[in-house]
Amino acid sequence: MWTSAVEGVAGVPSQKVQREFAKLGQWESGDMLLTVGSDSPLYAIGERDRVTMLDGDDPFSINLRYGYNDKLPWQVKTITRVIWISGVDLVEGGIPTQQTDGTLLFTTGAPPAGSAYSVTGTKYSEYFVFQDFPSDRNHHFGATLPKRVQLRRFDLFGR
Repeated sequence: MWTSAVEGVAGVPSQKVQREFAKLGQWESGDMLLTVGSDSPLYAIGERDRVTMLDGDDPFSINLRYGYNDKLPWQVKTITRVIWISGVDLVEGGIPTQQTDGTLLFTTGAPPAGSAYSVTGTKYSEYFVFQDFPSDRNHHFGATLPKRVQLRRFDLFGR
């Protein structure tokens, strides 16, 4: 269970640091190290916490069925195209807006009820905290120090 989102700033160490952590043996392509300062609201980040990068995005394309599952499982940055097939024709639909619960709202150009359609666009990059690194010293003589966490790009819940 997650609580409300917390916005904060963190740093990404150099590629050299990431290569060093790869030697630990649990590093996969797409992983990222995140350095969190003690003054950041993200400092309490822990295993399985979700991190959405508001300054990064990834392309997506997903097939939905209008009226049945008009909900995206992630936060979109932009929706660039909505298409479906009507008979032998490819139809370009209107661009919907995403509501706070993820559902898509069409004001014009909605697909026919029950039809399959494709939504293409960009979504904010999403990671999950894979592990805290035990070698980090989070406290030293009473002062909190920056800590590092490993982020993994996978869908924790198989959405």
